[in-house]
Amino acid sequence: MAEDLAGVPKALIEAVEEAASQLEPSDARILRTALEDYLEECEVRERLRDSSDPILDWDEVRPELLDSD
Repeated sequence: MAEDLAGVPKALIEAVEEAASQLEPSDARILRTALEDYLEECEVRERLRDSSDPILDWDEVRPELLDSD
């Protein structure tokens, strides 16, 4: 793996390489999975900040959810 990949500290790259050697996925797979998880988390945060989404009152929706079983 590159010594300095997109500003990633060498210690982090070494940790990924170590994990890859112990867990058997490739370095690229570990990084790809981490980036996918990060992007998914960003999407979730963006949805949480979406002002067009209605804000639900827990006390109002809770009984409906509990009765739906």
